[in-house]
Amino acid sequence: MELPYKFKLKDFTNKITILVFFDVLFLILPGTAVIYVVKPELFVSLDWLKLVMLSAAITTPFVLSNTLALAIQESNNPDEEDKDELFFIFTLATFITGLCIYPLLGVHYFFGKSIHDILIVAIILELLFFIKVLWKDRKNNRLEKE
Repeated sequence: MELPYKFKLKDFTNKITILVFFDVLFLILPGTAVIYVVKPELFVSLDWLKLVMLSAAITTPFVLSNTLALAIQESNNPDEEDKDELFFIFTLATFITGLCIYPLLGVHYFFGKSIHDILIVAIILELLFFIKVLWKDRKNNRLEKE
């Protein structure tokens, strides 16, 4: 399966700045939402720089695991310019992370589930996604050998 982002970096210099903006935004906003829902007093008391750093620290492990999983998946479809694709893989990973964190945060907020339960569910979802990618990669490697 090929990912739907076959762009060349040199062709999209203006769009790249927009993507970088959204990468930073999607890296920070999910963590900020987690802080705001879980500990609103921390959200109010922190300096904005500390809030941004803490928000990024909350989101980064999920983004990096999604980036690694998508990079493994994309390694099955080698292209001539892998350095261009890694940027788009990271952009897709930040978007996927945001899409995963917000519904779980909604479950915590609306249904009163503990944040520990939500974190466990998020980690399990990340592990399942990673296992799915590794299983598919292994399956594709077997098919190539035959």
